[in-house]
Amino acid sequence: MMRYFILPIVAILLVTVAACGGHPALTDHAAADEGLYVLLNTDPNLYASLFDFVEPWKIDLLAYLDENYAEDLSLQDIARNTGRSLATLKRDFKKCSELSPQRWIIQRRLEAAHQLIAMEGHSVSDACYRVGFKNLSHFSRIYKDKYGHAPSSN
Repeated sequence: MMRYFILPIVAILLVTVAACGGHPALTDHAAADEGLYVLLNTDPNLYASLFDFVEPWKIDLLAYLDENYAEDLSLQDIARNTGRSLATLKRDFKKCSELSPQRWIIQRRLEAAHQLIAMEGHSVSDACYRVGFKNLSHFSRIYKDKYGHAPSSN
């Protein structure tokens, strides 16, 4: 979000240039430098945000998925929401997980459902639908595969 500060900084620099007759050579460089120094020191993250060109406009994949695992999102939705193409999403995801994005989401949903059922006492159907599964029998089958017992036996 800090990247939105680029426009105000450019506007301030343009105003400084305009105040000196519109000619950059006549600009009071000390004032422009000082203005930039003040802006960059208003927030410690501003400098890094403005001058980090490694992977611009990309949201952290695992953090995004951890917050949105229960939503009904397609891979295309995830790619768009994290600032990636579908191919880049898959490539970036391989860097941070051995699982595919779909598998990661299923595993995360199973962990959340297990927490709800075993630790918080939710019913199986409530946990199933709350974490994003659409089919109770499918949920029960993959839960049993992962944990070795049916979710109802907790």
